[in-house]
Amino acid sequence: MLFSIIRWRRPSGLRPFSLLANRYASTRLTRREKIDNQNHLSRSKLFQLDTRFNLFNKKVSRVVDLGYAPGNWMTYARDALSATHDCEPEKIYQKCTIVGLDIVVANAPRGTFATQGNVLSKSAQRNVLEILKEHAYRNLAIKSGVLNEKIGNDESKELTLEAGIEQTRALFENLSLSKDETLESILSLQDYQAHLVMSDLTTPFLQNRGFFNNTFSRPFIRSSTNTALRMNLTDPEKNCIDLADAALLFCCENLAKAGSLVIRLAKVDLADPELSLLRQRLENLFTSVQKWSIENKTESDIPKVQELFFICEDKRDQIADKYVIFDVKRPS
Repeated sequence: MLFSIIRWRRPSGLRPFSLLANRYASTRLTRREKIDNQNHLSRSKLFQLDTRFNLFNKKVSRVVDLGYAPGNWMTYARDALSATHDCEPEKIYQKCTIVGLDIVVANAPRGTFATQGNVLSKSAQRNVLEILKEHAYRNLAIKSGVLNEKIGNDESKELTLEAGIEQTRALFENLSLSKDETLESILSLQDYQAHLVMSDLTTPFLQNRGFFNNTFSRPFIRSSTNTALRMNLTDPEKNCIDLADAALLFCCENLAKAGSLVIRLAKVDLADPELSLLRQRLENLFTSVQKWSIENKTESDIPKVQELFFICEDKRDQIADKYVIFDVKRPS
């Protein structure tokens, strides 16, 4: 009778599962926190590369970032070059040129330039080159005294902008080129070719606003019929190597002699034999090619998928023959 009366009862209000869930609820990251962590990690990797290989030295004043969105590497490049060249980050354009290219639309850091396009497109690569040329010509015009670099105060912004537009228009009206002359006759290759090219071509991070990540971070969903744009979903490991080849092709004509290239392969199999072929192509263009990984592992005999960096230094020639670099038969 005693045992039938005394029975164990769960204390009221005590739910072990609910307590456990509440305890770990505070450790769940919001989307904003996830984005901040990804951005910090991305910049920290470039910081480690810069510390080890001295990427942003005094000889570097023109940088191209392929796949710049959301702007982590461009921001670090701007801050590093502003410290190197002793200027404010927002006014880095006065001494340096930093250009970004990406297939998605993203705001470039203040003081830098950006254009939208597919890195596999020749026209997109030409747009980057045109920005480098135009900024080089602007700097040349300022040095020669043709353009005025001064900016008015807040009260005269509109007047200064109108005056600047008129001044630039007059400059181009008075610029007369003969039939055989082009902009290249005014500028040499050393005036506009990039000193450093950074390639971070992969699926973008989460966006910090909008409808989840379908509008900013996944533009290939809108181009699902394009096999090349869909490869970062269907075959991300091979896609990283293809995009690295696109960056190498860009460097053949747009990277200065003795320039450097940094390639990030976001997801690649270390045992993939195509990695050795990629390295051969890089060595055809650069004197020094090194691998680097935050995991301190760059080689593997068994399949191992991870992130990998290639740091290529000292470009051999000013203009490289892409058929020789890629060991492809020249079309007849």
